[in-house]
Amino acid sequence: MRHFTTLLLLIATLGLGLARAEGPVAGAPDKATGEAVKLGFTIDKSSTMARAAAEQRLVLAFFTTEWCSWCRRLEADVLSTPAFQQGSSPWLKLVIDAEKGDGVDWAKRFHVRGFPTLILLDAQGEEIDRQSGYSPMPDFLKTFQDFAAGVGTLKAFQAELAAHPADHVLALKVARKEADRGDGEASAARLKAIVEADAQNASGVADEAQAELALQAFMRSRDAAELEAVLARWPQVEQGPEIYNILVGAASKAGDEERMRLLLNRMVESYPDNAELLNSFAWTCAEKGWDLEKAEQAAQRAVDLSQGDAGILDTLAEVQFRRGQAGQAIATIRRALEKRPGDPYLEGQLKRFQAKP
Repeated sequence: MRHFTTLLLLIATLGLGLARAEGPVAGAPDKATGEAVKLGFTIDKSSTMARAAAEQRLVLAFFTTEWCSWCRRLEADVLSTPAFQQGSSPWLKLVIDAEKGDGVDWAKRFHVRGFPTLILLDAQGEEIDRQSGYSPMPDFLKTFQDFAAGVGTLKAFQAELAAHPADHVLALKVARKEADRGDGEASAARLKAIVEADAQNASGVADEAQAELALQAFMRSRDAAELEAVLARWPQVEQGPEIYNILVGAASKAGDEERMRLLLNRMVESYPDNAELLNSFAWTCAEKGWDLEKAEQAAQRAVDLSQGDAGILDTLAEVQFRRGQAGQAIATIRRALEKRPGDPYLEGQLKRFQAKP
């Protein structure tokens, strides 16, 4: 597994944006939307919203792209499950390729910047709330069931904050949701108020507010200085994994492998129990041929933390193979195939490992 679940910041790091492309034939699913259509989603935006208004039903809108690997995993692990199919049955479901046709305009309208993003809309097409990135079942379904019940939404948090204006934890939740919806000015003002009112971080969230401000500043300017300052002051801040993701990506883009290596080592030392970061460290080390013994230890720790995630098992197998341990790599990739039988990529890995003399 080579990608973080949080893709919004990776997109910012790489300077990617939503570019208009030639659309598919009207009414026909494309590579981005085809699997979701098989799972009960429709691509017809106008008829879906008209039906929602007529029947007073909510709409779950799934924004995706052809290249979004975590969208494919969401489809396989979440959207295809009987539990999701049953639990989401009260809602209409719409899939939108954010890079083609009028999907570009929809993505701009709802300020979608990362994939997957799923937004629950009311019968009039107004946003109730959203989730960006991947999460497993049953958490994924519960999040949207809560939104449908008015729990955990921006509107609910705003009402609660109005009753408790000194609650910095609530204020941070509101600021994050404002940022997700594209209201950067309101979000930044709220975050600055938290930092100024709680310079000693008594609330335990002023560090996170400062990190959010630094991330927002980076997305505007691509200047990483504020991100570095946050890590220097709060080495284990909650947003640290995202910040390291950006800094490592920037170093890679600049061809500065020495800095990449330094950052990766700092990353795993600061977040020794983050399976995704350990996995990212191990995969990068395997690709670069760096610290392979340490990489194997990190990958094994990530496997244990993730309870044997197939993608992380693939990373462990790759590291073992690059260490000359073909037999162990074969055994490990077979464990991954037990999790994802018939997966063509994993099958290819097995053949590659078996071909070693």
